Amino acid sequence: MSLRASQATAQIVAEVATVSLDGDRTEAAECKHPRSQVMMCVQMATYVFDEFVFDDIRYALTRAGKPIKADTQVLEMLAYLLKNPGRLVTKEELIEEVWQGRVLGDNVISVCVAKLRKALGGASSTCVGNVYGRGYRFMRTVS
Repeated sequence: MSLRASQATAQIVAEVATVSLDGDRTEAAECKHPRSQVMMCVQMATYVFDEFVFDDIRYALTRAGKPIKADTQVLEMLAYLLKNPGRLVTKEELIEEVWQGRVLGDNVISVCVAKLRKALGGASSTCVGNVYGRGYRFMRTVS
């Protein structure tokens, strides 16, 4: 590591940084680090709805304290819907945000929504609403 890079790393670590996570501003405290690794401490984002808790950092979903297994894409979709509760999220937006703009088959999103509904209590789960031909909406109050 060059002297300039070492000095820049030391300056970054010595300062208290402000980090923006999805529009929320969080203050990051000085972090101890081995040699050239710089780590930032960020506030954990936890979403609570009904009897569920979703940890957006660990991508862990629990119901009444018990872990629920779900695919990564399902949890990605849940995370995005939880960040936009009550708002219509279009299929195009989901493709861009959850699948990073990849080309998808016709039913990939609907299969993912079905898996999400199953994880949230079965096909009768009313947490995720469908706006036919347009997208989806998270229907629960999120805190």
